[in-house]
Amino acid sequence: VLSVSGINSVTFTSASPTAALLYPKIADAVQRVNSNRYMPANLIVMHPRRWAFLLASVDGQSRPLVVPNANGPMNSFGTGGNAGAGVVGQLLGIDVIVDANIPTNLGSGTNEDRIIVCYSPDLCLWEQTGSPMQLRFEQTLGGQLTIKMVAFGYSAFTAGKYPAGVSVISGTGLVTPSF
Repeated sequence: VLSVSGINSVTFTSASPTAALLYPKIADAVQRVNSNRYMPANLIVMHPRRWAFLLASVDGQSRPLVVPNANGPMNSFGTGGNAGAGVVGQLLGIDVIVDANIPTNLGSGTNEDRIIVCYSPDLCLWEQTGSPMQLRFEQTLGGQLTIKMVAFGYSAFTAGKYPAGVSVISGTGLVTPSF
């Protein structure tokens, strides 16, 4: 996803990044998907360290900005729980997924990660159904009493069908967070 040309780019530059500074950048990424793809953004993907950074953020009264899932939280811009697998919470009413596969060695200082905001139906994944195919060759090395086995399967992924359906937030504001 990060290497697809034509996606929406949002730059978050800050020497002292905070959740309050990141919030408008996420909203900008959402509006770029809505404005350029004409479909609503429905997924935010970030590294677990970025989600933990948001969970640890507090306002001027030391109240958490991302509160545990509850009915009608006050003064929060997101809800959610501890970093885990799958949907961990919401920001701007959009589901957040954490993925440790997002690189954390990007940028000029090799310490930045990325946040991806997208309309997920535009991300296409094709997989072979069922078990991998298997081939067995008994006579290839028959003189050595060896059987050669080959297993294979097929999969393909593209985020390039509608690149305007993806926004990526990058920049010095996404350096390794401090807690």
